[in-house]
Formats: sequence, C-alpha cells, structure tokens
Amino acid sequence: MGADRLQLHVDGGWGFKRAAVLRRLARSSLAAPRSLFVVAGCLFGLQLSCASKPDGRSGATEGSSSAGPSSTTWAPDVGLGHDSTTTRGAESSSGPEAPAVVVHGHRGDRGSVPPGNTMPSFRSALAYGVDVLEGDLQITDEGSIVFGHDNDLRTTGCTWAGRGSSSSALISNMTDAQLAQWDCHRELDGIQAPPHLHDVVALSDTVGFNLELKRWGTEAADVYLPALIAEDEACRGCLAPRLIVQSFDWIGLEHVHETYASTFEIQLSLLAAAPRPDELKAAAGWAQIWSPDHEIASATAIADAQAMGLAVAPWTVNDEEQMQRLIDAGVDAIITDNPDVLLRMLGR
Repeated sequence: MGADRLQLHVDGGWGFKRAAVLRRLARSSLAAPRSLFVVAGCLFGLQLSCASKPDGRSGATEGSSSAGPSSTTWAPDVGLGHDSTTTRGAESSSGPEAPAVVVHGHRGDRGSVPPGNTMPSFRSALAYGVDVLEGDLQITDEGSIVFGHDNDLRTTGCTWAGRGSSSSALISNMTDAQLAQWDCHRELDGIQAPPHLHDVVALSDTVGFNLELKRWGTEAADVYLPALIAEDEACRGCLAPRLIVQSFDWIGLEHVHETYASTFEIQLSLLAAAPRPDELKAAAGWAQIWSPDHEIASATAIADAQAMGLAVAPWTVNDEEQMQRLIDAGVDAIITDNPDVLLRMLGR
C-alpha cells in the first residue's frame, strides 16, 4: 500500500466480516498492490472509487485524500451517532492501520450508570458516542420483549414500587403493567422500569444494537425474532442493517439463521465462555461474529477466528491493560462496561 490512502464509505449492514477481511489485507504486505485492496473493497460492497481515474497526484484517485497521515477515513457501514467522516484510523510507516475498534457499550453505560439495560444507562452511552448499544432481552408473560440481564429483577437490583407487594419478581411471570412498577434507579425521580424493545430502538436511528437472547431454545427465538422484525418494519427497515443478535445458545442462533435469514438479514454473534474450536469452525458457515470472554481471546484465538471469516468482539473488557492487549491483537470490537474509557484510549 505504501503511501496510498483509502477513504472508505461502507454501504450496507454492520459489515464486521468485510472490515476483518480488509484488515488482513492491509496487514498482509507492505508491497501489496493498491489494486488488490480496491478489488477487495468492491467485492465486499465498499465504495472505493472503483472506477475513478488518477487525478494527477501520486497514488491518489478522485475522492481520495493527499492531506497526510490523518486523512485516512474508515467509515462504518451505518452512521454512528456522530460524524461518519471522522478519522477512524491513522497511517503508519508500515501502511494504513485497520479500522478503529468498534465500541459496544455493555448494557449501555453499566460502569457509570448501573445496573444497565435501562434508559438512563443507554442514554449515557449514546452521549459518549458509542458505536453499538449492547443489551439483554427478556420476555414478559404477555410476550413483550423488554430489556433485563436477569429474569429475576431482584438479582438485577430493581425494587418493587407499586402498591402492596408484587406477585412475582420474575419478568417471565409479569404482565407489562406489573413490570412498569419495578424501579431500577431509585436514585432518580420517577419509576425507571425495564424498557421495552421499541423504547430503546427509538433512542437512535444510527447507533448499532447488539442484543442478547437471554431465553434459550427455538421457541423463545420464535418470540424474539418476530418482535425484532416488527420493529424493523415499523421504522421501514432501519433496524436490520445495524442489528446484531447474540447468544450462548448456538443451536438457537442457528435456528434463527435457518428460519429468518432469507427475509431478515442481520448479524449473528456466537457468545462463548470457553474455547469451542470445532463447533466454531462449523458455525462460521452461518454466523458472522465470535464474541468470547476476553480471558480466552488470545492473539492466536483471535487470528484463528478471523481466518474463518469471523469478526471478533470480546466481552466484558473493563481493564485498560486488557483493552490495549486486545486492540494490539487486532480485535474488531470490544464490549465494555466503561465505553468512555475505551473511547478515550481510541482517541475519540
């Protein structure tokens, strides 16, 4: 690549896989011809001025920049809630660096606004400028999709704020009206109940969403996915291009792929608490992201997953030393309780 600078304007969904491929191309050789990157970019749906002619500057085409190292722009596939032309990476003597790590706010901004999965926490993460809101989905007794890490709201730290006593603390046993009387932020005015899916989606029409299906099994998946599809239809297709569905239940995720992929194109993320190399290789045929516990995300494991065509998004990374280790190892994204810290480390 040498001094070539590519300004990427990505077209389509949250293309972690495409970003990972370009990253490996960028790191493969200092002598790699620019045409290789342009062809790869065109194949993966990136607008790289594929048909542009030279404009007279050394190694530049119309639409590219000759301003200097900081002019390299890596724009994610959709808007991030901030200017999409913001510099996302800088060029070094060894060629252009990979796109900046995608920042997922775990349960929103759980580190500063616990317990997370609440409107105040999601709003706080958006104010920092996160790329993706990560959250957990539960199902009420009425079949509504709401946010919550634990089915038992007492485990989450929420308290009953209604009259008398609650008949149950389990979201799965509650009506929507009962759920609305549980307060997850006693320090704030009013009742801050676990929000419904549509309330959180309505917070931003640009941020990505990485949503975990907390209930396992195909029956639960067949409740979650129609609700997500309905939200997408309500906003005329605004959700699917920026949606990741994640789960530790790989069988359930494969069911999602087999049942809904032809009509609802989203990214599927394989959550993992332990190495599962054989299963991961098989799942790489239909999933797009491997999301391991950061403790098992070694440089070798990251490279192996990326070689399978998977992007890598470790969780939950709150220590700056671990953040830097993973950045250096080439992860595509990091899920963190402290998005403000990670954004600062990335210079954003």
